[in-house]
Amino acid sequence: MVHALNGYHAVSPDSDRRASGHYKLRVSDITTLISAALTVIKIIVGAWTGIILWNSVFILLERPGMQVNQVQQVLTFYIPPLRKTGSVLLVSILLLLVIPQQLISPLLSGALDWGYGWEFQRDAIQVQSGDPAASPINWFWYYYSSWVRAGTVRRAAAYASIAWDNSTLDRGHCRHIVNDLGGSAASKYGSAVNSTAANVVMPCIRIDSIDFPSSPPSTEIWDLVHASIMNEGNDRLTRVEDGPLAYGTDGDGVLFDVNDRPSQHGNFPPQGSFEMDVPSPYRKSGLMTAVILITSLQPLNGKNCTDIGDQSIFGPTRYNNIFSTKQNGNYYYCTTYAVVNLTAGIAVSPISTYVTPRVVEASMNASQMEILPGPWVQEAMYLMPDVMSMFSQMNSTPLPTWGNLEDYTSKLIRYSYQGAWDALSRSYEPNTSSIPVHLYEPRQVAIVSHTRVYAWLAISLLVQVSCFVLLVGSRLLKRENILDGNLSALLTDPSALYEKMGERFNPSFIEPTISEKLGTIYLQREDEQGYRLIPKD
Repeated sequence: MVHALNGYHAVSPDSDRRASGHYKLRVSDITTLISAALTVIKIIVGAWTGIILWNSVFILLERPGMQVNQVQQVLTFYIPPLRKTGSVLLVSILLLLVIPQQLISPLLSGALDWGYGWEFQRDAIQVQSGDPAASPINWFWYYYSSWVRAGTVRRAAAYASIAWDNSTLDRGHCRHIVNDLGGSAASKYGSAVNSTAANVVMPCIRIDSIDFPSSPPSTEIWDLVHASIMNEGNDRLTRVEDGPLAYGTDGDGVLFDVNDRPSQHGNFPPQGSFEMDVPSPYRKSGLMTAVILITSLQPLNGKNCTDIGDQSIFGPTRYNNIFSTKQNGNYYYCTTYAVVNLTAGIAVSPISTYVTPRVVEASMNASQMEILPGPWVQEAMYLMPDVMSMFSQMNSTPLPTWGNLEDYTSKLIRYSYQGAWDALSRSYEPNTSSIPVHLYEPRQVAIVSHTRVYAWLAISLLVQVSCFVLLVGSRLLKRENILDGNLSALLTDPSALYEKMGERFNPSFIEPTISEKLGTIYLQREDEQGYRLIPKD
């Protein structure tokens, strides 16, 4: 049984016993079964050992005879110091064969160890695709309240931090935040890592190129950046009345389309005709502008923004373009811009994998995904400057910086878009559809030491050998086997011992002196009366 357990996946104490239509055992169940099996084996071996011991006593009493205290020694697995010839040798062999059986249980119980593993559930559970708390009423207020939009920006930055934390490797695949509560078989903390979900609709952005021009920015770009850094009222980069470039933090970044920038209150329907429906499907494709703040601590007495050196999180990087739009006290704000060619929308991932209990990742790279128009895409792009600014300042993910400006810009855009789209869809779109999830559940894997099992089995085979030895020995000695030693002892006549010792003989306790006075006794067979114990002299 222990050998067959090797590789068995036992369920953890907090998991359901029913898995993939089968009943699964826990470690405690298997420990109980092994203990019960060892108990049964011990009872059987103990019964057989008793037969061996009584046969040994009767064999030695017939020839060559023993003292009374030596009978007790044999019954307690002790081979008396008799000449190892004939019947004594037979008894010695029998005792040597059965004695190890009393000591080998730890070999089998200790042969089973437990490791850590995982197992897929063949039966899928259904997990609600959208957030149950999403409300279109809040979407109504999102249009007319910058405070509601500010809350969405904070949630977007939090979602980006959850999806791209330091515990996972970024392979360039699209990700999506899913519910932390699933079906009855799902953990209250989310699904296990490596579980799979089918046909998940997720935000997906593909960045085809990032180019840092060597020419200075256009007047339109300069004006947008200047208004944001100064946090002016006409800042068209923010949707929450908070200039995203005004904080002066190295690495602060924004992404925008100069020709499609609706400002804080633009692109909203008239309040009287507003309907609380999700936005129309949209896909963003083409060139956009990214601006990254390199440093806000460049002294005015230097060479403007041309001698930054390594006084930035990006290190001694050579910038194709760098410009300043503001003098803040004694320092310049030094920024650079890039032209980003991208496609943003949604994608349907046939198979997605849980990289954390609440985050799924598409099985294919973003370059292999078909990016489709979807709701919330346009507003997510409008929120990008605010989300990117907040997310960059949180510093909660492994964004590369030192000597890696292009990769930093790419990941800041990708992470922020995922957070923005998830925040919008999970806040304002009631979605009652379900996605099938195959849980990848933790298991405790049985590891069997074959050496210990085979050692236990080899020693256990000595019991079978003792059967053969007893059978052959009994035939050589021309006597029957004793199957019930207690009954045989009860039917043995000890009257000759009473006659020799008289009143000094107390059968309830044999003192050593009495045993010496009795001397050697042996078993004599009488045709009609069975067996008698008689003194040898």
